[in-house]
Amino acid sequence: AGQLPALKVLFGLARAHPLLASPMLLADAWLFRRNPAEALASLASLLAEPDRRLLEADASARERFAASLVEAYRQGIGGARTEAAVIARPRGFRLEDIAIPVHVYQGGLDRHVPPAMGRHIAQALPQGRLRYYPDEGHLSIVVNRFADCLGDFQETPP
Repeated sequence: AGQLPALKVLFGLARAHPLLASPMLLADAWLFRRNPAEALASLASLLAEPDRRLLEADASARERFAASLVEAYRQGIGGARTEAAVIARPRGFRLEDIAIPVHVYQGGLDRHVPPAMGRHIAQALPQGRLRYYPDEGHLSIVVNRFADCLGDFQETPP
C-alpha cells in the first residue's frame, strides 16, 4: 500500500519474468537519453511532496539526480532490469536470519518504498534499527538526513 502504481506494475512484471519489465525500462531510458530535464520533470510529478520540493529548490540535487538516471541507462536497461528482478523476487534468505545490526532509514511520505515496507523490514531484522522521518520522501531523506546516517556509523559498537 502506498507504493507508486507504476512501480507495482514494474515489480509485478519483473517477478513474473524480468524480460517483461523491458518495455517500461526502455521507455524510461529513452526519455532520459532524449531530454534528461524533461524526463525528470515528468518523473517529479510522481514523487512525494518533499522530493518535488527538493528537486525544485536545489539545482545541484536536480542535476545530480538526472545525471544518475542517465548514467544508469548508459549501457542499456540490463542493470535496471536485473535490479527490478532482485527487488521483486524472494532473496533466498530470511530477514530474521541476518545476525548483524542493520539501520533502516524510512521517509514517512516515501512512495517508492512506503513506510509499511520499512517498518516490516526493521521489525523482521533481529538487530534492526528504524529511523523514521515522517516528513521525508525517497530522495529528500538522503539529502536532509545524511548526517544522521553518518552518525549511526560513527557510533562505537557495544
